[in-house]
Amino acid sequence: MKSLRARLWLLCTALLALGLAAAVWLVWLIGSASLARDLNAQVRARAMLVAHLVTPAALRIEPWVHDFVGTDEEGFVIQIFAGDGRFLDRAPAGATELFPLSANARDAVLLRGGLRIEMLRGSDGRDYRVATAARRERWQAPAQLYAQGALPVDAGQAPLRRIVAWLAGGEFALLILGSLGAWVLLGAWLRALTTLEEAARDISARDLAHRRLFAPGDDAELAGLARAFNELLDRLDGLHATQQRFLADASHELRTPLTILLGEIDVALRRDRAAADYRAVLESSREEIARLSRMADNLLALARADAGEACAVSRPVDLHTVCGEVCDRLGPLAEKAGVQLALGPRPEPPLHVRGDAGALERVMFNLVENALAHTPAGETVEVTSHRDDSSALITVRDTGCGIAPEHLPHLFERFYRVDKARARETGGAGLGLAIVKSLVEAHGGRVTVESALGRGSTFSVRLPA
Repeated sequence: MKSLRARLWLLCTALLALGLAAAVWLVWLIGSASLARDLNAQVRARAMLVAHLVTPAALRIEPWVHDFVGTDEEGFVIQIFAGDGRFLDRAPAGATELFPLSANARDAVLLRGGLRIEMLRGSDGRDYRVATAARRERWQAPAQLYAQGALPVDAGQAPLRRIVAWLAGGEFALLILGSLGAWVLLGAWLRALTTLEEAARDISARDLAHRRLFAPGDDAELAGLARAFNELLDRLDGLHATQQRFLADASHELRTPLTILLGEIDVALRRDRAAADYRAVLESSREEIARLSRMADNLLALARADAGEACAVSRPVDLHTVCGEVCDRLGPLAEKAGVQLALGPRPEPPLHVRGDAGALERVMFNLVENALAHTPAGETVEVTSHRDDSSALITVRDTGCGIAPEHLPHLFERFYRVDKARARETGGAGLGLAIVKSLVEAHGGRVTVESALGRGSTFSVRLPA
Protein backbone atom coordinates (compact mmCIF):
# COMPACT_ATOMS: atom_id res chain seq x y z
CA MET A 1 0.00 0.00 0.00
CA LYS A 2 1.34 3.41 -0.94
CA SER A 3 2.11 5.84 1.85
CA LEU A 4 0.09 8.98 2.47
CA ARG A 5 2.97 11.05 1.14
CA ALA A 6 3.06 9.07 -2.12
CA ARG A 7 -0.71 9.29 -2.60
CA LEU A 8 -0.76 13.04 -1.97
CA TRP A 9 2.25 13.51 -4.26
CA LEU A 10 0.58 11.55 -7.06
CA LEU A 11 -2.60 13.60 -6.61
CA CYS A 12 -0.71 16.92 -6.69
CA THR A 13 1.34 15.84 -9.71
CA ALA A 14 -1.75 14.65 -11.58
CA LEU A 15 -3.60 17.90 -10.87
CA LEU A 16 -0.58 19.96 -11.93
CA ALA A 17 -0.18 17.92 -15.13
CA LEU A 18 -3.87 18.32 -15.97
CA GLY A 19 -3.68 22.06 -15.36
CA LEU A 20 -0.61 22.47 -17.56
CA ALA A 21 -2.07 20.27 -20.31
CA ALA A 22 -5.27 22.31 -20.21
CA ALA A 23 -3.18 25.48 -20.53
CA VAL A 24 -1.33 24.11 -23.61
CA TRP A 25 -4.61 22.98 -25.17
CA LEU A 26 -6.18 26.40 -24.54
CA VAL A 27 -3.18 28.15 -26.12
CA TRP A 28 -3.45 25.86 -29.14
CA LEU A 29 -7.18 26.60 -29.54
CA ILE A 30 -6.73 30.34 -29.20
CA GLY A 31 -3.67 30.32 -31.47
CA SER A 32 -5.43 28.23 -34.12
CA ALA A 33 -8.42 30.57 -34.16
CA SER A 34 -6.15 33.61 -34.37
CA LEU A 35 -4.08 31.94 -37.10
CA ALA A 36 -7.20 31.20 -39.14
CA ARG A 37 -8.22 34.83 -38.95
CA ASP A 38 -4.71 35.95 -39.93
CA LEU A 39 -4.59 33.55 -42.89
CA ASN A 40 -7.96 34.75 -44.12
CA ALA A 41 -6.85 38.36 -43.85
CA GLN A 42 -3.60 37.69 -45.72
CA VAL A 43 -5.05 35.76 -48.64
CA ARG A 44 -8.01 38.18 -48.92
CA ALA A 45 -5.74 41.23 -49.07
CA ARG A 46 -3.30 39.73 -51.57
CA ALA A 47 -6.01 38.33 -53.84
CA MET A 48 -7.68 41.73 -54.04
CA LEU A 49 -4.29 43.42 -54.57
CA VAL A 50 -3.39 41.07 -57.44
CA ALA A 51 -6.82 41.59 -59.01
CA HIS A 52 -6.19 45.32 -59.16
CA LEU A 53 -2.50 45.16 -60.22
CA VAL A 54 -2.90 42.77 -63.15
CA THR A 55 -4.10 44.63 -66.29
CA PRO A 56 -6.80 42.97 -68.44
CA ALA A 57 -4.82 43.85 -71.56
CA ALA A 58 -1.74 41.86 -70.54
CA LEU A 59 -3.47 39.07 -68.58
CA ARG A 60 -0.24 37.97 -66.95
CA ILE A 61 1.60 38.55 -63.69
CA GLU A 62 4.47 40.94 -64.12
CA PRO A 63 7.61 40.25 -62.03
CA TRP A 64 7.18 43.43 -60.13
CA VAL A 65 3.66 42.29 -59.13
CA HIS A 66 4.70 39.11 -57.36
CA ASP A 67 7.64 40.96 -55.84
CA PHE A 68 5.28 43.61 -54.59
CA VAL A 69 2.78 41.02 -53.28
CA GLY A 70 5.53 38.94 -51.69
CA THR A 71 4.99 35.49 -53.12
CA ASP A 72 8.28 34.22 -51.76
CA GLU A 73 7.11 34.55 -48.17
CA GLU A 74 5.93 31.38 -46.41
CA GLY A 75 5.01 29.58 -49.65
CA PHE A 76 2.47 32.16 -50.81
CA VAL A 77 1.20 31.54 -54.35
CA ILE A 78 -0.89 33.75 -56.66
CA GLN A 79 -2.79 32.70 -59.78
CA ILE A 80 -4.91 34.46 -62.37
CA PHE A 81 -7.69 33.07 -64.56
CA ALA A 82 -9.50 34.53 -67.50
CA GLY A 83 -13.11 35.62 -67.20
CA ASP A 84 -14.22 32.29 -68.70
CA GLY A 85 -12.18 30.35 -66.11
CA ARG A 86 -9.10 29.51 -68.21
CA PHE A 87 -5.83 29.37 -66.30
CA LEU A 88 -3.49 32.19 -67.35
CA ASP A 89 -0.49 32.60 -65.05
CA ARG A 90 0.93 31.92 -61.59
CA ALA A 91 3.75 33.17 -59.39
CA PRO A 92 6.33 32.37 -58.35
CA ALA A 93 7.42 31.00 -61.71
CA GLY A 94 8.55 27.64 -60.36
CA ALA A 95 5.18 26.83 -58.81
CA THR A 96 3.06 24.12 -60.38
CA GLU A 97 -0.69 24.42 -60.86
CA LEU A 98 -2.19 23.78 -57.50
CA PHE A 99 -5.92 23.80 -58.11
CA PRO A 100 -8.30 25.03 -60.77
CA LEU A 101 -10.79 27.82 -60.36
CA SER A 102 -13.80 26.18 -58.75
CA ALA A 103 -17.36 26.81 -59.84
CA ASN A 104 -18.26 27.71 -56.25
CA ALA A 105 -15.66 30.46 -56.23
CA ARG A 106 -16.92 31.91 -59.55
CA ASP A 107 -20.55 31.87 -58.41
CA ALA A 108 -19.71 33.26 -54.99
CA VAL A 109 -17.64 35.98 -56.60
CA LEU A 110 -20.67 37.18 -58.55
CA LEU A 111 -23.02 36.92 -55.58
CA ARG A 112 -20.78 38.34 -52.86
CA GLY A 113 -19.23 41.26 -54.61
CA GLY A 114 -16.03 39.70 -55.88
CA LEU A 115 -14.42 37.70 -52.97
CA ARG A 116 -14.52 34.06 -51.86
CA ILE A 117 -12.32 32.22 -49.30
CA GLU A 118 -12.07 28.40 -49.41
CA MET A 119 -10.06 25.59 -47.85
CA LEU A 120 -8.77 23.50 -50.76
CA ARG A 121 -6.45 20.54 -51.12
CA GLY A 122 -3.65 21.27 -53.59
CA SER A 123 -2.05 18.85 -56.05
CA ASP A 124 0.90 18.60 -53.68
CA GLY A 125 -1.38 17.18 -50.98
CA ARG A 126 -1.23 20.26 -48.73
CA ASP A 127 -4.24 22.19 -47.44
CA TYR A 128 -4.43 25.80 -48.64
CA ARG A 129 -6.41 28.78 -47.55
CA VAL A 130 -7.50 30.25 -50.94
CA ALA A 131 -9.13 33.62 -51.63
CA THR A 132 -10.60 34.37 -55.07
CA ALA A 133 -11.26 37.97 -56.23
CA ALA A 134 -12.80 39.12 -59.51
CA ARG A 135 -11.96 42.24 -61.50
CA ARG A 136 -14.77 44.08 -63.31
CA GLU A 137 -15.13 47.33 -65.11
CA ARG A 138 -18.25 48.17 -63.12
CA TRP A 139 -20.52 46.63 -60.52
CA GLN A 140 -22.22 43.39 -61.64
CA ALA A 141 -20.47 43.50 -65.02
CA PRO A 142 -18.92 40.23 -66.32
CA ALA A 143 -15.58 39.40 -64.71
CA GLN A 144 -12.55 40.36 -66.80
CA LEU A 145 -10.22 38.10 -64.75
CA TYR A 146 -10.01 36.18 -61.48
CA ALA A 147 -7.08 36.51 -59.10
CA GLN A 148 -6.30 33.96 -56.40
CA GLY A 149 -4.09 34.18 -53.37
CA ALA A 150 -3.23 30.87 -51.66
CA LEU A 151 -1.27 30.20 -48.51
CA PRO A 152 -0.46 26.73 -47.11
CA VAL A 153 -2.11 26.21 -43.76
CA ASP A 154 0.84 24.27 -42.37
CA ALA A 155 3.18 27.11 -43.24
CA GLY A 156 1.13 29.45 -41.11
CA GLN A 157 0.94 26.87 -38.30
CA ALA A 158 4.68 26.45 -38.05
CA PRO A 159 5.15 29.42 -35.67
CA LEU A 160 2.20 28.22 -33.60
CA ARG A 161 3.71 24.75 -33.39
CA ARG A 162 7.01 26.25 -32.28
CA ILE A 163 5.27 28.32 -29.63
CA VAL A 164 3.29 25.31 -28.39
CA ALA A 165 6.41 23.14 -28.43
CA TRP A 166 8.34 25.69 -26.35
CA LEU A 167 5.34 26.09 -24.06
CA ALA A 168 4.99 22.32 -23.66
CA GLY A 169 8.70 22.00 -22.91
CA GLY A 170 8.55 24.78 -20.34
CA GLU A 171 5.46 23.30 -18.73
CA PHE A 172 7.09 19.87 -18.64
CA ALA A 173 10.05 21.40 -16.79
CA LEU A 174 7.58 23.20 -14.53
CA LEU A 175 5.82 19.88 -13.93
CA ILE A 176 9.10 18.27 -12.90
CA LEU A 177 9.99 21.16 -10.59
CA GLY A 178 6.46 21.32 -9.17
CA SER A 179 6.45 17.58 -8.58
CA LEU A 180 9.78 17.74 -6.77
CA GLY A 181 8.60 20.75 -4.77
CA ALA A 182 5.38 18.95 -3.82
CA TRP A 183 7.39 15.90 -2.70
CA VAL A 184 9.67 18.05 -0.55
CA LEU A 185 6.84 20.13 0.95
CA LEU A 186 4.73 17.06 1.68
CA GLY A 187 7.74 15.44 3.31
CA ALA A 188 8.26 18.50 5.49
CA TRP A 189 4.58 18.62 6.42
CA LEU A 190 4.30 14.90 7.11
CA ARG A 191 7.55 15.02 9.07
CA ALA A 192 5.56 16.84 11.74
CA LEU A 193 3.12 13.92 11.75
CA THR A 194 6.04 11.54 12.17
CA THR A 195 7.25 13.66 15.08
CA LEU A 196 3.79 13.46 16.66
CA GLU A 197 3.76 9.71 16.07
CA GLU A 198 7.13 9.24 17.74
CA ALA A 199 6.08 11.44 20.67
CA ALA A 200 2.87 9.43 21.03
CA ARG A 201 4.81 6.15 20.99
CA ASP A 202 7.12 7.42 23.73
CA ILE A 203 4.21 8.10 26.08
CA SER A 204 3.82 5.22 28.51
CA ALA A 205 1.42 4.56 31.37
CA ARG A 206 4.00 5.87 33.86
CA ASP A 207 4.23 9.37 32.40
CA LEU A 208 0.65 9.52 31.09
CA ALA A 209 -0.15 12.30 33.55
CA HIS A 210 2.84 14.47 32.52
CA ARG A 211 3.61 13.93 28.81
CA ARG A 212 1.57 15.72 26.15
CA LEU A 213 2.08 16.35 22.43
CA PHE A 214 3.27 19.73 21.22
CA ALA A 215 0.63 21.63 19.23
CA PRO A 216 2.38 23.79 16.57
CA GLY A 217 0.93 27.27 16.34
CA ASP A 218 1.65 27.71 12.61
CA ASP A 219 -0.20 24.59 11.44
CA ALA A 220 -3.90 24.57 12.26
CA GLU A 221 -4.48 20.97 11.13
CA LEU A 222 -1.61 19.48 13.12
CA ALA A 223 -2.44 21.69 16.10
CA GLY A 224 -6.02 20.41 16.04
CA LEU A 225 -4.79 16.82 15.82
CA ALA A 226 -2.37 17.34 18.71
CA ARG A 227 -5.07 18.96 20.87
CA ALA A 228 -7.51 16.15 20.13
CA PHE A 229 -4.86 13.58 21.04
CA ASN A 230 -4.00 15.47 24.22
CA GLU A 231 -7.68 15.50 25.17
CA LEU A 232 -7.71 11.75 24.61
CA LEU A 233 -4.65 11.42 26.83
CA ASP A 234 -6.41 13.46 29.52
CA ARG A 235 -9.37 11.09 29.42
CA LEU A 236 -7.08 8.06 29.44
CA ASP A 237 -5.17 9.53 32.36
CA GLY A 238 -8.41 9.97 34.26
CA LEU A 239 -9.52 6.44 33.43
CA HIS A 240 -6.11 5.05 34.33
CA ALA A 241 -6.13 6.86 37.67
CA THR A 242 -9.67 5.64 38.35
CA GLN A 243 -8.68 2.09 37.45
CA GLN A 244 -5.62 2.21 39.69
CA ARG A 245 -7.66 3.62 42.57
CA PHE A 246 -10.38 1.08 41.94
CA LEU A 247 -7.91 -1.83 41.95
CA ALA A 248 -6.23 -0.55 45.11
CA ASP A 249 -9.53 -0.04 46.92
CA ALA A 250 -10.96 -3.34 45.72
CA SER A 251 -7.83 -5.19 46.80
CA HIS A 252 -8.03 -3.53 50.21
CA GLU A 253 -11.73 -4.24 50.63
CA LEU A 254 -11.33 -7.86 49.58
CA ARG A 255 -8.22 -8.36 51.70
CA THR A 256 -9.89 -7.26 54.94
CA PRO A 257 -12.69 -9.88 55.12
CA LEU A 258 -10.32 -12.55 53.84
CA THR A 259 -7.82 -11.68 56.58
CA ILE A 260 -10.58 -11.82 59.19
CA LEU A 261 -11.70 -15.21 57.89
CA LEU A 262 -8.20 -16.65 57.92
CA GLY A 263 -7.48 -15.22 61.39
CA GLU A 264 -10.66 -16.60 62.96
CA ILE A 265 -10.18 -20.00 61.37
CA ASP A 266 -6.51 -20.14 62.48
CA VAL A 267 -7.51 -19.24 66.04
CA ALA A 268 -10.26 -21.86 66.03
CA LEU A 269 -7.84 -24.55 64.83
CA ARG A 270 -5.11 -23.95 67.39
CA ARG A 271 -6.82 -26.19 69.97
CA ASP A 272 -9.95 -28.15 70.49
CA ARG A 273 -12.94 -25.99 71.35
CA ALA A 274 -16.54 -26.43 72.41
CA ALA A 275 -19.32 -26.61 69.85
CA ALA A 276 -20.51 -23.12 70.83
CA ASP A 277 -17.08 -21.68 70.04
CA TYR A 278 -17.02 -23.31 66.62
CA ARG A 279 -20.55 -22.04 66.01
CA ALA A 280 -19.46 -18.48 66.82
CA VAL A 281 -16.54 -18.80 64.40
CA LEU A 282 -18.87 -20.08 61.68
CA GLU A 283 -21.35 -17.25 62.26
CA SER A 284 -18.58 -14.68 62.05
CA SER A 285 -17.22 -16.34 58.92
CA ARG A 286 -20.71 -16.31 57.43
CA GLU A 287 -20.92 -12.53 57.95
CA GLU A 288 -17.59 -11.97 56.21
CA ILE A 289 -18.60 -14.26 53.34
CA ALA A 290 -21.86 -12.33 52.99
CA ARG A 291 -19.80 -9.15 52.89
CA LEU A 292 -17.62 -10.63 50.13
CA SER A 293 -20.70 -11.78 48.22
CA ARG A 294 -22.24 -8.29 48.34
CA MET A 295 -18.98 -6.74 47.21
CA ALA A 296 -18.70 -9.23 44.31
CA ASP A 297 -22.27 -8.37 43.26
CA ASN A 298 -21.48 -4.66 43.42
CA LEU A 299 -18.27 -5.05 41.43
CA LEU A 300 -20.13 -7.11 38.82
CA ALA A 301 -22.81 -4.42 38.58
CA LEU A 302 -20.16 -1.73 38.06
CA ALA A 303 -18.37 -3.84 35.45
CA ARG A 304 -21.63 -4.27 33.54
CA ALA A 305 -22.29 -0.54 33.76
CA ASP A 306 -18.80 0.22 32.43
CA ALA A 307 -19.41 -2.20 29.55
CA GLY A 308 -22.70 -0.51 28.67
CA GLU A 309 -24.81 -3.47 29.85
CA ALA A 310 -26.42 -1.80 32.86
CA CYS A 311 -29.76 -1.50 31.06
CA ALA A 312 -30.23 -5.07 29.83
CA VAL A 313 -33.86 -4.59 28.72
CA SER A 314 -36.01 -1.58 27.94
CA ARG A 315 -39.68 -1.79 28.78
CA PRO A 316 -42.24 0.36 30.61
CA VAL A 317 -41.63 0.37 34.38
CA ASP A 318 -44.00 1.78 37.03
CA LEU A 319 -41.69 3.70 39.38
CA HIS A 320 -44.16 3.78 42.29
CA THR A 321 -44.43 0.00 42.16
CA VAL A 322 -40.63 -0.31 42.21
CA CYS A 323 -40.43 2.04 45.22
CA GLY A 324 -43.15 0.07 47.04
CA GLU A 325 -41.39 -3.26 46.51
CA VAL A 326 -38.10 -1.83 47.82
CA CYS A 327 -39.84 -0.39 50.91
CA ASP A 328 -41.48 -3.76 51.56
CA ARG A 329 -38.12 -5.54 51.35
CA LEU A 330 -36.35 -3.06 53.63
CA GLY A 331 -39.27 -2.66 56.04
CA PRO A 332 -37.89 -5.25 58.53
CA LEU A 333 -34.48 -3.53 58.48
CA ALA A 334 -36.08 -0.15 59.18
CA GLU A 335 -38.16 -1.64 62.00
CA LYS A 336 -35.07 -3.24 63.54
CA ALA A 337 -33.22 0.10 63.38
CA GLY A 338 -36.17 1.97 64.85
CA VAL A 339 -36.51 4.17 61.73
CA GLN A 340 -39.85 4.97 60.17
CA LEU A 341 -39.88 4.16 56.42
CA ALA A 342 -42.66 6.06 54.63
CA LEU A 343 -43.78 5.65 51.00
CA GLY A 344 -45.45 8.64 49.36
CA PRO A 345 -48.80 8.46 47.56
CA ARG A 346 -49.17 6.92 44.13
CA PRO A 347 -49.00 9.60 41.43
CA GLU A 348 -51.91 10.01 39.05
CA PRO A 349 -51.68 9.18 36.27
CA PRO A 350 -49.21 6.32 36.92
CA LEU A 351 -45.57 7.32 36.48
CA HIS A 352 -43.82 5.14 33.89
CA VAL A 353 -40.31 5.16 32.44
CA ARG A 354 -38.61 2.87 29.95
CA GLY A 355 -35.79 0.80 31.36
CA ASP A 356 -34.69 -2.29 33.25
CA ALA A 357 -36.94 -2.91 36.25
CA GLY A 358 -34.21 -4.91 38.03
CA ALA A 359 -31.63 -2.14 37.60
CA LEU A 360 -34.05 0.54 38.79
CA GLU A 361 -34.96 -1.59 41.78
CA ARG A 362 -31.27 -1.86 42.64
CA VAL A 363 -30.99 1.94 42.44
CA MET A 364 -33.83 2.42 44.92
CA PHE A 365 -32.60 -0.38 47.17
CA ASN A 366 -29.12 1.19 47.46
CA LEU A 367 -30.52 4.67 48.13
CA VAL A 368 -33.05 3.55 50.76
CA GLU A 369 -30.57 1.18 52.42
CA ASN A 370 -27.98 3.98 52.53
CA ALA A 371 -30.55 6.34 54.08
CA LEU A 372 -31.53 3.77 56.75
CA ALA A 373 -27.87 3.15 57.60
CA HIS A 374 -27.27 6.85 58.29
CA THR A 375 -30.52 7.70 60.04
CA PRO A 376 -30.69 7.29 63.83
CA ALA A 377 -33.59 5.61 65.64
CA GLY A 378 -36.74 7.67 65.90
CA GLU A 379 -36.15 9.53 62.63
CA THR A 380 -37.88 9.13 59.26
CA VAL A 381 -36.91 8.08 55.73
CA GLU A 382 -39.45 9.18 53.09
CA VAL A 383 -39.63 7.83 49.52
CA THR A 384 -41.71 9.71 46.95
CA SER A 385 -42.22 9.64 43.20
CA HIS A 386 -43.92 12.25 41.02
CA ARG A 387 -43.83 13.88 37.58
CA ASP A 388 -41.78 17.03 37.06
CA ASP A 389 -42.44 18.50 33.61
CA SER A 390 -41.23 15.83 31.15
CA SER A 391 -39.21 13.94 33.78
CA ALA A 392 -39.95 11.35 36.41
CA LEU A 393 -38.52 12.38 39.79
CA ILE A 394 -37.85 10.06 42.71
CA THR A 395 -36.65 11.43 46.04
CA VAL A 396 -35.29 9.61 49.09
CA ARG A 397 -35.29 12.04 52.03
CA ASP A 398 -33.98 11.27 55.52
CA THR A 399 -33.74 13.27 58.71
CA GLY A 400 -30.45 11.81 59.77
CA CYS A 401 -27.07 13.27 60.57
CA GLY A 402 -26.46 14.77 57.10
CA ILE A 403 -23.25 14.99 55.08
CA ALA A 404 -20.54 17.62 55.36
CA PRO A 405 -20.12 19.87 52.27
CA GLU A 406 -16.56 18.72 51.57
CA HIS A 407 -17.80 15.15 51.01
CA LEU A 408 -20.59 15.95 48.55
CA PRO A 409 -18.42 16.27 45.36
CA HIS A 410 -16.92 12.79 45.98
CA LEU A 411 -20.02 11.03 47.21
CA PHE A 412 -20.63 9.03 44.02
CA GLU A 413 -17.00 7.94 43.55
CA ARG A 414 -16.17 4.29 43.91
CA PHE A 415 -14.99 3.15 47.36
CA TYR A 416 -15.48 6.63 48.75
CA ARG A 417 -16.86 6.54 52.30
CA VAL A 418 -17.74 9.51 54.47
CA ASP A 419 -17.25 7.60 57.74
CA LYS A 420 -14.92 4.68 57.18
CA ALA A 421 -15.32 3.30 60.70
CA ARG A 422 -19.11 3.33 60.52
CA ALA A 423 -19.06 1.90 57.02
CA ARG A 424 -16.90 -0.94 58.20
CA GLU A 425 -19.31 -1.76 60.98
CA THR A 426 -22.34 -1.73 58.70
CA GLY A 427 -20.54 -3.64 55.96
CA GLY A 428 -20.43 -0.83 53.39
CA ALA A 429 -17.57 -0.62 50.92
CA GLY A 430 -18.41 2.68 49.24
CA LEU A 431 -19.85 1.13 46.07
CA GLY A 432 -23.58 1.62 46.56
CA LEU A 433 -23.82 5.24 45.40
CA ALA A 434 -21.35 4.64 42.56
CA ILE A 435 -23.65 1.87 41.32
CA VAL A 436 -26.64 4.21 41.64
CA LYS A 437 -24.93 6.85 39.50
CA SER A 438 -23.89 4.33 36.81
CA LEU A 439 -27.33 2.74 36.55
CA VAL A 440 -29.18 6.06 36.50
CA GLU A 441 -26.93 7.45 33.76
CA ALA A 442 -27.38 4.24 31.77
CA HIS A 443 -31.13 5.06 31.74
CA GLY A 444 -30.46 8.58 30.47
CA GLY A 445 -31.01 10.24 33.84
CA ARG A 446 -29.01 11.86 36.61
CA VAL A 447 -28.81 11.66 40.38
CA THR A 448 -28.15 14.58 42.72
CA VAL A 449 -27.86 15.08 46.47
CA GLU A 450 -28.62 17.92 48.85
CA SER A 451 -27.52 17.66 52.45
CA ALA A 452 -26.70 19.66 55.54
CA LEU A 453 -25.16 18.50 58.81
CA GLY A 454 -27.80 17.77 61.42
CA ARG A 455 -30.71 18.21 58.99
CA GLY A 456 -30.55 15.09 56.82
CA SER A 457 -30.04 14.40 53.16
CA THR A 458 -32.18 14.25 50.02
CA PHE A 459 -31.19 12.10 47.04
CA SER A 460 -33.05 12.87 43.81
CA VAL A 461 -33.18 10.62 40.74
CA ARG A 462 -34.46 12.26 37.54
CA LEU A 463 -35.35 9.98 34.60
CA PRO A 464 -37.01 10.63 31.22
CA ALA A 465 -40.72 9.96 31.70
